Amino acid sequence: MAPRELVWTHDLNGEQTGVVSHGLMKLVTDATLDDAETLTLELPADDPKVPLLIEDTQLRHRASRWVIDEVIQERQGPRTIVRAEAVALWSELGDFSHVGSVVVTNATVRSGGNQLLAGTGWTVGGSTPTTGSHYYE
Repeated sequence: MAPRELVWTHDLNGEQTGVVSHGLMKLVTDATLDDAETLTLELPADDPKVPLLIEDTQLRHRASRWVIDEVIQERQGPRTIVRAEAVALWSELGDFSHVGSVVVTNATVRSGGNQLLAGTGWTVGGSTPTTGSHYYE
């Protein structure tokens, strides 16, 4: 008997909101060299965990984090299923949508970078601290 797969759900602040496991009908991860990694999971529409699967919810499966970007409800024969499609969290860093400029004054590179990454679950790695003004766009 195969071990049961677990998928943890997290809100936008990274707080765990639930675990999906028992009702999973399908769980597939896909990675290609020229595209983002994806995770697809399916549950019966009447599963009590379905309300956890909304867009922008973070998922954790094994050692990876994902962000739901689409939730689809469809009929498959006599039953209705809900399919959540998610992309790897790291791919969100490659979104070049310009959301505005930020000026950080009298901060180290690390603290300025961490302010920009606040709420993403990412932090700035090692850097040599300097003071002064930094302009990020």
